[in-house]
Amino acid sequence: MIKKTPPFLAAVAVLAIAATAAGLTTRSSAQSVMAAAAPAAASSQTLDPDTAAETQAFSGTADRTASGADIPEGGCEVSGETQVYGGEGTLDTDPRLLADDASFLALEHTRVKQALNDWVTCMTGKGYAYDSPMSARNDPAWAAREGSEPATAREKQVATADAACAADGNLYPTYRAAKRAYEQIMLDDRRQKLTESMGVFDGWVRRAEAVLAAR
Repeated sequence: MIKKTPPFLAAVAVLAIAATAAGLTTRSSAQSVMAAAAPAAASSQTLDPDTAAETQAFSGTADRTASGADIPEGGCEVSGETQVYGGEGTLDTDPRLLADDASFLALEHTRVKQALNDWVTCMTGKGYAYDSPMSARNDPAWAAREGSEPATAREKQVATADAACAADGNLYPTYRAAKRAYEQIMLDDRRQKLTESMGVFDGWVRRAEAVLAAR
């Protein structure tokens, strides 16, 4: 039986632990290292000195830390991943990928496609030319709006119409039911492989906890 705890929630946490596990950062600074290492992060030239040093330690682009400690080849990321993942860096069956597959299959389900068509018809009747709820939410007029910025009257009107049309066509319950059905099929079909993958993941967590406990 697959554990009730949602599997593989620690995809980001493991990398944060990896930075800590290398012995070059504190647990709190590991979080800032993860932020600095994100694709959208600014380059090290624009970071403050402490964050830039953490980024260099994380990526291995420097030989030593500011305190003089040697940075292992590949940086905190590689060193930490080695300690956490050991020789098991991949999962034979990754539930995250299965969940993605279920999502895509659900969108192709006949009832879901009909519900989406009903949504488009409803929105068109309200004067909005969107081909899907996602296109409404990603409208260039507000897609780049910061969360701290208030929504415009137009965005609120579209959001209200979106919610009403989705409810009228029972869109989201229909989608969720289809997705759950596909997930169950995949679970039944791959139960043994998923159980084995959960064992691998448990090993990652145990090694990460052991590294942190030894600090």
